[in-house]
Amino acid sequence: MLLEEEDAIAANQPILAGLAQPAVGGFANCIAPAACILAGSGTTDGTMTGHAVALLVRGVGTAVTTTTGTIAGVLDENFGGTITTAATWPYSTYAGDTNDVGTIDGTGPTIHFIGDGSFMDESISVIMGDAIVQNTTTIESPGAPYIIGESIGSSAVGATPAVPHVLGVVTPSAAPPGAFSGTLDVSSGAGNDVGFAATGSYSMFSATGRGTGTANFTNGATSIAVVIYGNRHRRFSVLDVQSSNPYLFGARLQ
Repeated sequence: MLLEEEDAIAANQPILAGLAQPAVGGFANCIAPAACILAGSGTTDGTMTGHAVALLVRGVGTAVTTTTGTIAGVLDENFGGTITTAATWPYSTYAGDTNDVGTIDGTGPTIHFIGDGSFMDESISVIMGDAIVQNTTTIESPGAPYIIGESIGSSAVGATPAVPHVLGVVTPSAAPPGAFSGTLDVSSGAGNDVGFAATGSYSMFSATGRGTGTANFTNGATSIAVVIYGNRHRRFSVLDVQSSNPYLFGARLQ
């Protein structure tokens, strides 16, 4: 179901719209031994003029009751160029109702979640994103093409105009370690580039599905550091952990 606001557009009143779907299958499925990959984005000051924020978290919960429990995770975040990698996610408990709607709490700003996996925090950065149950810890079907872009495999999308918008095809050469090749189109504040050659490489993934590497997915002068997570069968996520306006891409088998 598509929900859309009817008010007139004004300087400080954009038109709001979004999709509504059944609140099932999200955080309730992050209970050990399963895990969830959280992908989020926002801006450093909550405005379109701030630097972009992008993050990946691998979280695992332990049920205490049917609606409450503990949670722990590993955080990779690029906060407008301030990089955090393989750090302890500052959250420890979750509580929801019978519809899997609730909060995640810890030493960071409270995170609100709904059952389809969508979440939003209470920080000035207004970090929003989604969580999906992780069912792979590697890059599957090496040698086959993957469609890659901001909303392929993740609802987290670059939050400022300075974040490059990319869509195209990349091919991972092998199960980790390996290399990326492909053809991508990019639109950014610097202009548009069509059909440039994507390159990159990645290391052996850990047992949790986390890998690191380098990538040139935006037609930059050089490759940049990235964190890669295998998240779903024939899907993976790529987080820029170097730029001051980071991207967060999802890739899905073509």
